[in-house]
Amino acid sequence: MTEIKDAKLRDLNVRAERAQACFEEGEKELFRPDGSKLFSDSEHGERVRALEQERNGVLRDIEQQAKEVRMAVATEIERIENADPADALAPSELEQANLKRAFAVDAAETLDAEAFGKRLESVLAAGDKGSIFAYYMAGQRKSKDRDSRVSFRDVLAEMGAALGGKSRAADVEAAKRRQEEAFEFESLAHNLQSGSRNAYGTYAKRTYGHVYGRR
Repeated sequence: MTEIKDAKLRDLNVRAERAQACFEEGEKELFRPDGSKLFSDSEHGERVRALEQERNGVLRDIEQQAKEVRMAVATEIERIENADPADALAPSELEQANLKRAFAVDAAETLDAEAFGKRLESVLAAGDKGSIFAYYMAGQRKSKDRDSRVSFRDVLAEMGAALGGKSRAADVEAAKRRQEEAFEFESLAHNLQSGSRNAYGTYAKRTYGHVYGRR
């Protein structure tokens, strides 16, 4: 099986496996070696329901905790996506950005989109992170004009990457994978409660592309 990345989900997975295994072992004990029932139909049904209640009590808790993981990851994604680019600057770089802010705003207001795009390219090539930040923020405001945005969209994206945007994008991608994993595991716990005999197989095919083998 492909390893589950989230530590809490790994722990929940172990609990789910144990709960399901206990149910299956208990159910097997209700039959003789020849496959006939040890008890009457009514008592057999009661014992199966008791086993299901015990298993489902564990699975409901697991499903809720998986949901909490998913919601926590959603909050983390929002935090990463809305992070202030200034957080990536050192104090000296932030000071330089403050010095360049007025020049960047003036350029954004007075230059047409093509000329402003060339200015952005020059600033990016110079590599000064404080200046890149100042012009990046001015460019973000100017980009609200749809016609202007097309002219310097690519260089603006490069400036964002230079300010740590690539790292943020990678963090968001990793978090979204954890969010999807949590959702799939939440569904697994729910389906097991519903008595799905192939819940693990369905979960594995959606999540990993192969049949899940319980340990």
